[in-house]
Amino acid sequence: MDTNIAGSTKNITYTVNGGPLAAKAPTYTTALFSNRLTSAFGAETAIFSGSNSNYQALAVQLNHRMSHNIQFGVNYTWAHALDFGQNESTFSDTNDLFAPNNLQADYGNSIYDVRHRFVFNAVATSPWKKSGWLGYITNDWTLAPIFQFQTGLPFSLSTSGNAPGGIPGGGGVNGSGGAFRIDAVGRNTFRFPSTYVQDLRLSKTVKIQEKYSVELLADAFNLANHTNITGVSTTGYSVATTGTGCSTAAPCLNFNSTSFGVPNSANSNFSYSPRQLQLGVRVKF
Repeated sequence: MDTNIAGSTKNITYTVNGGPLAAKAPTYTTALFSNRLTSAFGAETAIFSGSNSNYQALAVQLNHRMSHNIQFGVNYTWAHALDFGQNESTFSDTNDLFAPNNLQADYGNSIYDVRHRFVFNAVATSPWKKSGWLGYITNDWTLAPIFQFQTGLPFSLSTSGNAPGGIPGGGGVNGSGGAFRIDAVGRNTFRFPSTYVQDLRLSKTVKIQEKYSVELLADAFNLANHTNITGVSTTGYSVATTGTGCSTAAPCLNFNSTSFGVPNSANSNFSYSPRQLQLGVRVKF
C-alpha cells in the first residue's frame, strides 16, 4: 500500500450525477491527499499483518444411502464472509487500500462471499435383471446427475480519472493513488448474477464372464449450456474536473449507466465453461 502520504490537507467535494451514490446524497465529500510525508520518496510498500476476517455460516444436509437402486444427497449453505480486502499477491505491490491511513475503509464483503449455495447429487441404477442378449442391452445402467446453484460473487464499483490536486502520481477520487473506489458505496457491494451448473453421467456396464467387465461412460458438463457470467464492467463513475465534463458544478462524478455491471465474459474459467461432452471406456479385470 502507499503509506508515505501525510494527513489530508483539505477535503474535496464532488457533485454526483446519477447512480447509487446519488441515491445517498447529491454531493460526495472525501479527504484529499495532496502531499507525502517525505517529498524525497515516492510510493512505499508496507507489509503488515493487520487484516481480519469474519465468517458465519449455516449448513443443512440430507443424505439417502443406496437402497432400492438409488442414493442422493442434498445440501444448502447460507454464509457471510467479511474482511479487510486481504492481499493475495505473490509479490508485494502498492495501492491496495482506498486510504493508506484508514484500514477500516476497506472492511466489507470478502471476494469469496457466497451467500447461498445449493447442491444436489444422485446415483440411480437400473433395477431390472434380464437374462440372455436382452440383459446385455438393458442391465447395469447408471445415471448420476449433479446440480449446483449459488448466488453470484461480489465485486466493487470502481472509478476512472483522478481528483484535482492529488499527490504527484496519485489518482482516484481522493488523490492517494490507492484503490479506485468510493468509500461511501463500499467494497464488494455489488454481485455477479447467480450461477448454476448441471452435470450428468450415463454409464453402461457389460459383464464378460465372471472376472471381466467393460464400462461405457458418457459425461455432460453444463448440460443445459447455461450462461454463467464470469466478468462484468466494474467502472461505475468517471471523475470530471472541469465544467465541460460536468452538467453542474465541477469537480463531479458521472455515473456510467450504459456500461456499469454489463457482462463482458461468461463461461470462461475452469468452474464455469460452455457445455462439454466426454466419452470414455473403462475395462475392469
